[in-house]
Amino acid sequence: MKALLPKLAWLVSGVLLICVVIAFLALRNDSVRGFLTAPSSADGPPVWLELLKAIVPALAALIAVAGVIFTLVQGFAKGEIDARYAYAGKIFDYRIRQLTELYAPLHIHIRQSKFLYDKLLEALRELKETETFKPIKLNDFRLLHHIHLIFHDSNYDSIKPLVQKILDTGKSMTEIISKNAGLIEGTRTYNLTYYKAHFEMLDAAKDVKPTENQLRSEFGVYPNILNREVAEGFKEVMRHIRAYMETGDEVIWGLLGQKYESRREEIAMYLDNLEWYETHAKEYTDRWNDFDTSSIATEFLKALGGNEEKMFTPREGLKLLDAGCGPGRDVEFFLRKGFNVDGFDFSPAMVRITKRRLRELQSDPQVGERAKECEISVSSFDEIQAIGSYDGIWASASLLHVPRRDFESSLRRLARSLKRDGVIFMSFKAGGKDSIWDSRHYSNYTEESLRKLVGNISELKIVRCWCIGRNGKEMGWWESRRAQRSSNGDSCWIQVLARKSD
Repeated sequence: MKALLPKLAWLVSGVLLICVVIAFLALRNDSVRGFLTAPSSADGPPVWLELLKAIVPALAALIAVAGVIFTLVQGFAKGEIDARYAYAGKIFDYRIRQLTELYAPLHIHIRQSKFLYDKLLEALRELKETETFKPIKLNDFRLLHHIHLIFHDSNYDSIKPLVQKILDTGKSMTEIISKNAGLIEGTRTYNLTYYKAHFEMLDAAKDVKPTENQLRSEFGVYPNILNREVAEGFKEVMRHIRAYMETGDEVIWGLLGQKYESRREEIAMYLDNLEWYETHAKEYTDRWNDFDTSSIATEFLKALGGNEEKMFTPREGLKLLDAGCGPGRDVEFFLRKGFNVDGFDFSPAMVRITKRRLRELQSDPQVGERAKECEISVSSFDEIQAIGSYDGIWASASLLHVPRRDFESSLRRLARSLKRDGVIFMSFKAGGKDSIWDSRHYSNYTEESLRKLVGNISELKIVRCWCIGRNGKEMGWWESRRAQRSSNGDSCWIQVLARKSD
């Protein structure tokens, strides 16, 4: 209806203009003027007056009909605008409810739970070993595995309140989810089911020691998946609210006429990938530890000013970010090369393995001090907050899990966290289409598409872009082009080195 008013106005204007033009041309003709001014009969009025008498009623009726139509159209349009405003208000109320009744409370509970868990680990670390008591080793600690021992051994009396608080927090979260399930922004029912089952098992394990079969279950991974699902839902709701608040009243009508592109597919991709890494953490760690990336790392170190005689040991004090650190193998590699290293990964299981590796390194005289200073966190690319903090960023086989729609914004955040003249390394599976392998989603690119995407970030300039095959060797130009056109992304990996300029 909103498009009908201008069309109707143009139609009426056009008809009137045509009538005026025809009348003007006709009156310039002598015979036409003579006909109009001649009397209609011997004693009658002129012809033009008779015509006027005949036309005026019809014209008045036409104007009346046009007025009625215009009033109806205007009424429908106003009603549509009012309906859209009402709809916008309902949607805004719904988003506020999502935020205040579901995501904000869950977000706070998750942070509280993480804080309590960290405190629990600190408390366990401080327990002293005696002749009759050997504390739980942190490398082997799992709450489900050890909760029965904690509640039935008086040596752990000091930490029982912390564990009980963790259980209470989990129970409170499941109650929030149960009461507000209709407010969830795209989810998977089985995640919620397993989450609740996880805390019920924890509660039961206080009194009854779990069997080996129960301890081998994967219930422990679901809190991590749900925590990420809540984080992604929270960000999505906040995107809606920010968009609404930033939109002026004069354009809200037009905005509501547009179709919103849902991010549910992207969130599903994140969760599928997370679930795979959480449930295959050990398998992936073993495979990644055997994968040789030394030749690629050499190119990265060269770009950072490494010295070949000293195996590319960089200048003292350089700081790197391992973006998507996985099980921490590369974190250790760069520590041994003399770097200070921070890292993050989307998967809590990967972060846990990396932290365990770093704890083991703290006793190494070569890297122990730097290992203690490493900051490793559970995070995603769109949560990076650092600005000008790193001399180099190592994003090996990690950005390929970022949905194509989010790639440029993620790369901008990485570029922002680099120092001037800093270097970033990225690697991707080659291909023109996205793919799924082992239930993991991959965003595949060609060399041309990557050059274009990196080129959109004005402060980044590509230093080198090359392809390697399955054998780990660099591919020739023709061979790499043929591989990039193949549907098999494993046949070619694209490596990109870029530097941050002014």
